[in-house]
Amino acid sequence: MTSNSDEQISVGEIAQNADTFLRGLGAPMQRKPQGMDAEYDFPTNAATLTSLQLGNVRLQLSAWQTYILFIIGKEETELSTLESVYEMRLGSAMNTVRVRNQKGVIAKEILASVALTEDKELERAYRVVLGRRARLKRLQTQADIYKEQLAVLSREQSRREAEQQR
Repeated sequence: MTSNSDEQISVGEIAQNADTFLRGLGAPMQRKPQGMDAEYDFPTNAATLTSLQLGNVRLQLSAWQTYILFIIGKEETELSTLESVYEMRLGSAMNTVRVRNQKGVIAKEILASVALTEDKELERAYRVVLGRRARLKRLQTQADIYKEQLAVLSREQSRREAEQQR
């Protein structure tokens, strides 16, 4: 792979441009929430929480859920940029392998495998993309966990309100 300065692509710069775009719209950027430890115990019986405790837990989980969604947006921006750069470089490397081995049609997967095996920088880029996909999946799963927990707490709050109206 070539590494001329005009061919270098800064994923961080592209992501920063996306942040600048949002700020230009006047959209406030969320800071990391405070108020919960790195680990917490979700109540197994929401009915035992006081109304104040219920509200506080909902507020804290909502803050973390929206923050995680904010981080997911940043990760998706960076991942899509990385994947685009990787795909371009992979296509070029596969074409080099194809031209060098003009023995008929070679399956795309085989070309990709040979290209990755021969080009350590491309292999490293592939590992970075895989790592970022794993991070994004973990973030999405955590956002889903918060969503489910918020739904449980919301149902408890609705149950209490219905009970008060009786």
